[in-house]
Formats: sequence, C-alpha cells, structure tokens
Amino acid sequence: MVGRSEVIIQPLGPLFIETVEPLVDSDIGGMVDLLYLWYRVTTRWLVHLSDVASKIPGGAKEFSIVRRLGRFLANPAVRVREWYAPVARNLLQAMAQSVGEIRLIADGTKVGFNHQLLIIAIAYRRRALPIAWTWIRCAKGHSSAHKQLALLAYVRGLLPENVPVLLVGDSEFGAVPVIHQLEQWQWDYVLRQKANHQVKLAGSAWEI
Repeated sequence: MVGRSEVIIQPLGPLFIETVEPLVDSDIGGMVDLLYLWYRVTTRWLVHLSDVASKIPGGAKEFSIVRRLGRFLANPAVRVREWYAPVARNLLQAMAQSVGEIRLIADGTKVGFNHQLLIIAIAYRRRALPIAWTWIRCAKGHSSAHKQLALLAYVRGLLPENVPVLLVGDSEFGAVPVIHQLEQWQWDYVLRQKANHQVKLAGSAWEI
C-alpha cells in the first residue's frame, strides 16, 4: 500500500528531469551536475558541495568538482524559480489530493555572515520540502514584513485553487501586516508570539 508521503514524493524525479532537460540547452556538463545535485539532495539528504562532489564518479579531484558545482550554481543562466516552479506545483497538488489541505511551514534562518534564508516549505517525513525561498542581506534581526509578503504572495500563485491553507511559522512571521494579509487570503495560521505579547478576548482583560 502506498502511503501519503510516497504519493507526494514519487513523481518528483521524472518531473524534475522533464522540466529541466530542455532548459539546460546543450550544456551536457551542466545537466549532469544538476542531476547529481538533485539525486544527492533528495535521496541522501546531502547539501554540502563537498559531500555531493565526493559521490560523483570520474577522474577529477574532489576540489575541482566542488569548484565546478559552485560555478554552476553561481551561473546567472540558472533560473531557479522558473525551473523549480513545476516541481513546487506538483508537491502542492499532491499534498492537496492526499491530505485535503496545504500545510505550509515558514522559516527564517541565518546562514553565514550577513545573510538570512527565508523559506516556505511543506512537511514530509520530519523534513521540510522547499516550495520557494529567497535570500536576504542582513547582519542580525528579523526580515521585513515586505520581504515575507513578497515570498508568500509568490507561493500563493503556485497553489491549486479552492484548497484550504494552513501556515505555521515562528514569531518572525507574526508582524501585523502579514497577519492581516493572511486573513484577507482566508488562510489559517499558527504563528509563535513573543512571551511578552498580550491577548484580549471579547469581554475579558488583557492577558499574557
């Protein structure tokens, strides 16, 4: 019997290849690099280039492969959102069909110095499968509501129609403009709040 998680993940490999193959043009080396990256990340959960490079067969040294993969990822001709959008839509459609709603995870993570990764994902086997992401230059603190809303609006454009949406996130996504927009979209949401925030229900006093 195929479980819900298998229903979501099984079509991704062939779909990814069908989507990307005509877009990489005649760059066979780039296609090979992309397929190895995809395979190692999705089947072995390896995300460091050195880990991926160590598994690529051939006579090249690992350092050379790491540099080659880095050049490929830095190439402006690699159109991440355009190439990944069909995969994201497939993930969302599969979740809608198997679960009956879209369950999104919003997260912001500091990566290295002066960079933060904002990502919207769906939950899969205790992991988060990315739907869309964006990089933000910032030394510290939370990302702005403007950046968050831009990412959420893009994800909204990928969603299948007439499917309930639940968004779960930490306090970074709890800004008032974001909450107002989620309510206008009629999304359900669970967003962590700071410990000193207060709540006031109708007919009651403010409470922490």
